[in-house]
Amino acid sequence: MRNMKSLAQRVAVACAVVPVVVVSACGSSTSSGQGGSDGLPSSLELTAIQDLTGVAGFAGVPTREGAELALDEINDTKFLGDTKLSLKYSDTGSKPGESAALATKAVSSSTPILLGPLVSTVGQVMSPILERGKLPTIYTQMSADGVNIGPYTYRATTPGAVLFEDMGTYLDAKGIKTVSTIFASDNDSGKFYGESLIPGWSKKFGMQLKSQTAVLTSTTDFTALATKVVKENPDAIGVLLVGGQYPAAIKQIRGLGYKGLIFAAIGACCGTLTPIGSTADGVIWPSAYVATDDAAQAQGEVGKNFLALYKKKFGADKLPSNFHADGYDSMWLIARVLKDADSTDRAKVLASLEKITKAGYEGSIGDITFEKRDQRSKAVIAEWRDGKETIAQ
Repeated sequence: MRNMKSLAQRVAVACAVVPVVVVSACGSSTSSGQGGSDGLPSSLELTAIQDLTGVAGFAGVPTREGAELALDEINDTKFLGDTKLSLKYSDTGSKPGESAALATKAVSSSTPILLGPLVSTVGQVMSPILERGKLPTIYTQMSADGVNIGPYTYRATTPGAVLFEDMGTYLDAKGIKTVSTIFASDNDSGKFYGESLIPGWSKKFGMQLKSQTAVLTSTTDFTALATKVVKENPDAIGVLLVGGQYPAAIKQIRGLGYKGLIFAAIGACCGTLTPIGSTADGVIWPSAYVATDDAAQAQGEVGKNFLALYKKKFGADKLPSNFHADGYDSMWLIARVLKDADSTDRAKVLASLEKITKAGYEGSIGDITFEKRDQRSKAVIAEWRDGKETIAQ
């Protein structure tokens, strides 16, 4: 991977294009989306579609906050010279049915690139429309098949399945030999973890899978299910649900006296476990990013800068989540692409997107590379302890 320039070097030349292109009349053209002229306009509004409400609102809101944090930085440092970026958001409500119309509208708009949402079932509806419309798109979080389907759709977060592979290695190192799982069968990620990935651990690590219990994402009462898995007395229980289901399920399991290890998926992050406080102590999950009171997981210049900017905007006692990091890094990727393309023409934007993701870059989470339009980054095991997220030891 190439070595990235420092932040100071990135912003030193206002209208430069990476790597060597001279900008003619930076900020002098207008945006047409379908085929804009060379040179970026002085004002460029980008379309963003996000899951701001509904079951994924807990993740969509911080993703937006992270993107807007980056947007402020991009504009304040004049990374794009005289061009000022803005984002116009639409909300899917986490509903696939809402997304088709939003994707169609985005295709017919003037936006040269789309900042997309994070729910897989939403992306599966949007992607065919975006591909047909030839609109370069940056998604986050979506880990299911049927999302990253062609040259125009990119996933700028490491898929949960890739990160979750490291969970098995972590559990094996902890001496875990028996596992029971409760997973959301109508959630693509939960279903994959529960039915495919975790059962594969039995062969890879020699773990015994005592039970696999499927539930719906609408389930709120886990009394019977918790009783069942606790009676099995496994070394670890995998709770692979969505958002608000986590506090209820974990509270029931701990309330029955279970003292073993509980591992979860990314939905347990970002304050999801706050309602049950210390009851959730020791719950772990794989993540691409964790910030602590002292420092961020990524100690590179970009990671330090991101943490400092976040604390300045949201409060010195606040910490960003992995979703904030997703939004921040995705917005900076878009800025790099636009700077390299020096155009609102979607074909040129796509060419720059291919080029920059192929080369890799440094983000808030550390070094970032891509494989077939899918982001890859190092996983970290997060742990809930004393009312907050930390890095598991």
